[in-house]
Amino acid sequence: SLHIGSLVPLLALRRFQLFQTENGGFSYWPGEGYDSDWGTNYAGHFMIEAEKTGFSLPGDMKKRWIRYQQEEARNWSSSSNNYVHSRGKEAHQLIQAYRLYVLALSANAELGAMNRLREEVGLSRGAKWRLAAAYKLIGQTEVANQLVSKLSTAVSDYKELSYTYGSGL
Repeated sequence: SLHIGSLVPLLALRRFQLFQTENGGFSYWPGEGYDSDWGTNYAGHFMIEAEKTGFSLPGDMKKRWIRYQQEEARNWSSSSNNYVHSRGKEAHQLIQAYRLYVLALSANAELGAMNRLREEVGLSRGAKWRLAAAYKLIGQTEVANQLVSKLSTAVSDYKELSYTYGSGL
């Protein structure tokens, strides 16, 4: 029998359909045609985790998301940074690292894109940790360990109200 705790993910997954754009990404608002990079990563992460716990995903939502994310991962470059704020470069890297992590989590790793990001000059600490997690998921533990060897886990205090929606907390 269903209880309220099991209804929440089911309802969320159905509602996600309102956010998915024609190309497979996810918008910040329902029905909007513009993809949110972080929102697309987050929605995909939720889908993968929900599926792992036995929830069925509506229609071809996951397939379209994977195709979109793989294309975004392959086409990513540091020069394509559209984030024009003080944390722009770091946010841009973190978005790609999160994208690569969730693709790896979904068993659709983009190794070429992972290797390109790993070679990025000045890769942020947060991006390194997330990218290392992606390498670990695909069984490349040595590469993962090299990425974070002697790397601090401390998070600087910050508040990001757009792009990655994060904070030091």
